[in-house]
Amino acid sequence: MDDDISKIEDKINLLRQKREKMKTQKAMLLLKEAQGILSDNFSYELVLSILKNSWGSASEKQKEEWIKSAKQFRRDSSKRNAKRIATPQSEVPQNTAENP
Repeated sequence: MDDDISKIEDKINLLRQKREKMKTQKAMLLLKEAQGILSDNFSYELVLSILKNSWGSASEKQKEEWIKSAKQFRRDSSKRNAKRIATPQSEVPQNTAENP
């Protein structure tokens, strides 16, 4: 019985590690998207400023539209990323907007 509990705990730990890895991958994709959009003007402070000011001054209707489009973007993005993650990094082209 202790062995079964140990196996379950191991699986839980593995899932936690996978969750953290997925969060890191999503963060990196967000970073690359922001870098691609802002190119030479990119900075973390600029991204946060744009986000804060845009969200703060947007109407409720605009916020709802962004939320709806984000749900669609997540579905589309996850399909693209599944293909991208499956591709070894050495084969990913380095001169695209997503890989500055």
